[in-house]
Amino acid sequence: MSALTDWSEGLADAVRAVRDSVVAVHGRRAPTSGLVWTDELVVTVCHGLRGLETVLVVLAGGEE
Repeated sequence: MSALTDWSEGLADAVRAVRDSVVAVHGRRAPTSGLVWTDELVVTVCHGLRGLETVLVVLAGGEE
């Protein structure tokens, strides 16, 4: 196998391992992404959510 093939397969494995933890986060502005850290905590770097009382989180399966 080539180094590129090894890298590609490793990346695909990593995506499969975390895909259910990645969520869409919607606030006033454009949607961003986040990572489910615990059952009650989503981590995101989007400063556009600061100050909002309510945001919508959409799970990988489409559930809100």
